[in-house]
Amino acid sequence: MSDTSRPTARSPGGLLFQVAWWVLVVLTGLFALNHIVGAVAFASSTDERLMFTAFAALQLLALVVLLIPYRRGEMWAWWAIWIPVAMMILALAFSVDGISIAYSSVGVVMALAQVATLPRFRASTAQLGAPT
Repeated sequence: MSDTSRPTARSPGGLLFQVAWWVLVVLTGLFALNHIVGAVAFASSTDERLMFTAFAALQLLALVVLLIPYRRGEMWAWWAIWIPVAMMILALAFSVDGISIAYSSVGVVMALAQVATLPRFRASTAQLGAPT
């Protein structure tokens, strides 16, 4: 008897979900590391250190969500991950320079990965409503 609760490469969003999920995990992890290093090595004021630390905390929280409830297919986790993704994309709203363009570009890649995972979440939600 097979376990139908776990997605396979053929299930909705199986392989696509795995690739997109890895994109989200790697980019989130790299940005968490970037912000931790920024707080320690590059911040030239208390305000900058606070900003880097807050961004690192947000990225670390997103990483925990991605590693546990997101991978399980919990719909609330999918919606929650839009918060750091939107933060990245909205960097251009505050400044147009190399850093904000880089943040927004990565945010767009993350948004595309987010959208690519949606079939898996829809399938998980549909399974919850199915009669047993």
